Amino acid sequence: MKLDPLSPSLALLFGLCCGPLAMCTLGCRGQAPTPPPAERAPLAAPAAPGIDPDQPVRAHVRAEGQLGPGTGVLLIDLSAPQGAKLTLDAPVSARGSGGIGLGFPRRVSGPLGQQGLPLRLPIEVADGATGPAQVELSYYWCTDGNEAACRRELALVSIDLDLSGSSAGGEAHLSHKALVTN
Repeated sequence: MKLDPLSPSLALLFGLCCGPLAMCTLGCRGQAPTPPPAERAPLAAPAAPGIDPDQPVRAHVRAEGQLGPGTGVLLIDLSAPQGAKLTLDAPVSARGSGGIGLGFPRRVSGPLGQQGLPLRLPIEVADGATGPAQVELSYYWCTDGNEAACRRELALVSIDLDLSGSSAGGEAHLSHKALVTN
């Protein structure tokens, strides 16, 4: 299967191998020669004006659903900007914190294809717990075409949770969409 020209670094990130003239194929093994600078695609999409790509985007959302005392789950949908896509082989991570009486027994991390969407972040809710909670998100999205590039999305999302459930556990659902860049 042939793909659009990619830089060797980007191709290796996604498990591809590039031959002469940066034509990439799936399932190829071995080191590919580095194309001349004029043929290289950018490794990352430019950040939106005024946005530092090393600082997380801050957002505040209200989760849908209800959590009660015990073990529940935060369901987190991720999406790329219009005209871009999430990449299944790229790493994703979600780590929860905050609130009084809220605990996050583990973080979610690994390739997006192994985690699936929505991400399932476990949450422990004590009786009488209060929020908000925070979730740190890190994932990648890529554009298509001749000017294809990938960008890491870092976000710190403050989440208002409904913790009034009387049943044990429960689910709360939220979404995060990456910022559009030009």
